[in-house]
Amino acid sequence: MTTRRPSPLAIVLASILVLTIVLVAIFIPTVFTSQNLGNLALSSSIVMIAAAGQTLVLMSRNLDLSQGAMVMLVALSTGLVHSATGAPIAFLVPFAIILGAVLGATNGLIVAYLAVPSIIATLGMAGVYRGVGFFVADGSQVSRNDLPSELIDFAKAQTLSVPLPFVLAVVTAILFSFLSKRTVPGRVLVAVGFNESAARLRGIETKPVVIATFVLSGVLCGVAALLFAGIFGNVNPSDANGLELQTIAAAIIGGTSIAGGRGNFLGTALGALLLALILNVLRVSDIDPLWQLAIQGLVILFAATVALRSTSDANNTEQRKVTA
Repeated sequence: MTTRRPSPLAIVLASILVLTIVLVAIFIPTVFTSQNLGNLALSSSIVMIAAAGQTLVLMSRNLDLSQGAMVMLVALSTGLVHSATGAPIAFLVPFAIILGAVLGATNGLIVAYLAVPSIIATLGMAGVYRGVGFFVADGSQVSRNDLPSELIDFAKAQTLSVPLPFVLAVVTAILFSFLSKRTVPGRVLVAVGFNESAARLRGIETKPVVIATFVLSGVLCGVAALLFAGIFGNVNPSDANGLELQTIAAAIIGGTSIAGGRGNFLGTALGALLLALILNVLRVSDIDPLWQLAIQGLVILFAATVALRSTSDANNTEQRKVTA
């Protein structure tokens, strides 16, 4: 029996995570206070859940650049509905999830049936969703008083000193990791992402698969939006700007291929945690926000480079095995 070796990307991710923790512990020990670790877990939970949706889309060989706008619009709409009608949490949770699904389905339909490249389609729809957010907000914002108390309480709740939103994010990663590897829909998604033309020849309807990934991305953004509102306590139309860059970075750092056909949900969760740690260190160090964006961009560039090389090396190895 052959032993499966960890991929170069997994080794790099583990090495960077360990090195980052050691350096931070030495030079910025305040990061590891209980209060800051709680804040780190809360902020990373939002990215982890949305990044699971991004991983699904990337596996289909697409990209979702509207995630930040979807999270904002769902969170804003949920707060406005509660403020206007006093709707209970039992209504608001399905409302947020369904709204996210509708937004994601819109993206998927444009990509699948209008044949618009996903990077263009979702970038354009991000502008639409954010514009709708500014329109419905009408110059105002959702405050803590506009949100249901149950949502705020959930964001503050803990189990064994671990924030419940973080537990939810970890469970989400484990669930989708199982579904992608152990179920027929998961294997179909891998087939479509790896080679869509070959999948069609095998009788797979590829368009519904692509749409489903965007729908699930929207659903997970709906869940992330609820956490966003509960954790931060206020929402305005400019919020969650750039979240999609964090989810893409988390997915790529975690081992998801930007060429499609391969996803690693647990790796994505670790990537989101690593990214949240790096951003938290930057904030604690009082580094200018503009430099924070620049460093975040460099992290994405580095991760994409390593991922591409890892994918290329893996493909070359498989090709040599076939021709040997």
